[in-house]
Amino acid sequence: PATAQYTYTFAGWSPAVAAVTGAATYTATYTSTVNKYTIKFVNYDGTELQSSEVAYGETPAYTGTAPTKPATAQYTYTFAGWSPAVATVTGAATYTATYTSTVNKHTIKFVNYDGTELQSGEVAYGKTPAYSGETPVKAADAEYRYTFDKWTPDIAAVGGNAVYTATYTKTANDYTITFDTKGGSKIEPITAAYGSEVTAPAAPEKTGYIFVGWNPAIPATMPAEDLTVNAQWRPDTSVYGPVYVPADTPAVTVTFPDITKYKTESSVGEDNVISLSCQEIPNATEYSLYIKVDGKYVFVQNFGKAASVKVALGTNGKYYVSADGDYAIYEYNKITVRFVRTGTLKASKIGSIVKANNVTLDFMGKYTLGGNLSPDNNSYKLSAKVYYKPAVRITANKGSITLRWNKVPEAEKYRVYKYVNGSLKLIAETTKRAVRITGTKAGKEYSYAVKAYADGKWTKVTSKDIVSVKVK
Repeated sequence: PATAQYTYTFAGWSPAVAAVTGAATYTATYTSTVNKYTIKFVNYDGTELQSSEVAYGETPAYTGTAPTKPATAQYTYTFAGWSPAVATVTGAATYTATYTSTVNKHTIKFVNYDGTELQSGEVAYGKTPAYSGETPVKAADAEYRYTFDKWTPDIAAVGGNAVYTATYTKTANDYTITFDTKGGSKIEPITAAYGSEVTAPAAPEKTGYIFVGWNPAIPATMPAEDLTVNAQWRPDTSVYGPVYVPADTPAVTVTFPDITKYKTESSVGEDNVISLSCQEIPNATEYSLYIKVDGKYVFVQNFGKAASVKVALGTNGKYYVSADGDYAIYEYNKITVRFVRTGTLKASKIGSIVKANNVTLDFMGKYTLGGNLSPDNNSYKLSAKVYYKPAVRITANKGSITLRWNKVPEAEKYRVYKYVNGSLKLIAETTKRAVRITGTKAGKEYSYAVKAYADGKWTKVTSKDIVSVKVK
């Protein structure tokens, strides 16, 4: 019979069989063959890595690629050896790869609201990371001041790479509206938080005058800046009369001309600059500009004997009225107008008057003749079509620049341009109202502009629309 080591095969008789000459005994003889056994090497999951036949008494060897075990979120594995330990062959055997495990570490970052990295480090799986830097800060803006609140998402035990972003609570800044009554009765200033509702005070009083309104108008909510509003007055004709006429002088009758016989012109330039001009009325002593709001014309400012006005649309959201270089402010229902005197020509700037693109603005020019203000049907009527454009704010952080702009009504999308050597280069198109530009170099100045796409066309960019900042 075979043994673990050998298998036997009949080879013959000993001695060799011969003719009988007497009693004899013949013994069977055999050849022996060393047995071979199947030796397998398998991975941790039973996957066969190597299988071969090895002779009894020999020591098997694994000749394949080093076994591996895929890492998990928690561990990384390193091949350690075979189980059981490899030994000389005495029978069929299976050897299984074994591994040592190492707890993984993952990158945990803490960043500020704008993506600026505050802390970064490797933390072991299952451990809870902790922020050890200075308390994050966010600079106050015109509207709010900010206080660090917490990290988002909530800090949890490490299960992989993670980024935690600083979030803040905001508190509205306080601003003051001061009332300059221009010689009228005193009105106390109003101090309130940005965005809070503003209740207009009772109108001031001034002997011999009728209060017309505030310039600019008192806003419905507190703006993001201190504001001075100026009382607008007109003489009380019930006290003084439109014209002084001696008692023994016959009454003077004023006949207003047919205004349709006097030319008017209006045009809109590249930068939404509206030019308004009217043919002068003989003997007229003063001209006044009115703008149409909610179906009615609202008085803006007197212009002396000038009959031409330039209206430049901006996006600063403020209206400044100037007579002979002295600035005052006019605002009515969020319509703001800026006037600057240039010789005999009055230049006027209208801020965020346009609440949608492709809007027609209606103006009326009145004049004084014989001490009487022209009636509406004898006054100039002019109009102009304008477009609204983005007003861009730019800030620089370490290695990046952030652009933000106001919402343009009816705009479908926006394009961001880099201004280099007198030319605009398109770098982004977005439906959002902010972009963050990375890869900037410290100490270098960058310039950008933004266009809005509304009513089937892109808004135009002029030198006034280009903003610049130097990277820290």
